[in-house]
Amino acid sequence: MSLFTVLATSKIAAGVLAAGTLAVGGTGVAAVSGALPADAQQTAHELLGAPAPSWPLTPPSPPPQTPPAMQQ
Repeated sequence: MSLFTVLATSKIAAGVLAAGTLAVGGTGVAAVSGALPADAQQTAHELLGAPAPSWPLTPPSPPPQTPPAMQQ
C-alpha cells in the first residue's frame, strides 16, 4: 500500500467513527429528553433506562363534524 492509500483510508475510518458517535449520542440525548416517537422511546426506556413515553390515556377525539347544508 502506498502512503496516500493508508492516510486516505485512516481519514475515512475516522470520519465514519465520528459520524457514528454523533448519531448514537444524538439518539441518546433524544431518548433522555423524551423526544423519540413512542415506540422508540419505549425501547430506549427498556434498554437504557430512559424516561418512559407518555402514552395518551384516551385516543384523540375526532374533530366535530358540521351538519350538512340543508337541501331545498
